[in-house]
Amino acid sequence: MSTFLTVATTVWGLVMALAPVLQIRLILQTRDSSQVSLSWMFILLIGYILWFAYGIAFDTTPLIIANSVSAIVGLTLIVLVFKYRTPELAKVAQKDDGMSASTSAPASTTPNILA
Repeated sequence: MSTFLTVATTVWGLVMALAPVLQIRLILQTRDSSQVSLSWMFILLIGYILWFAYGIAFDTTPLIIANSVSAIVGLTLIVLVFKYRTPELAKVAQKDDGMSASTSAPASTTPNILA
């Protein structure tokens, strides 16, 4: 039973470690990381590092393997978030430019909410 649990936890730890690859793939496809929480990823990265250290301290191979892969994938995700994150003001300006040309209405039909 112990061997089964060792294998099962190692395999599932690797599956969990590779789960952020789905987010990485989406970022690379869309070239946009604005919907990814950096706080969430940094919290996970700290956890990966702590569990990796625990695995080293107690010579627990499943923890060492799974959390080293997790940390590498997590760092990759963080790098991509910074690379593909555009400042919010630039995004708003891009949206305004795209909408103003295609959906502008005559001035007389635009409601004046300040009046």
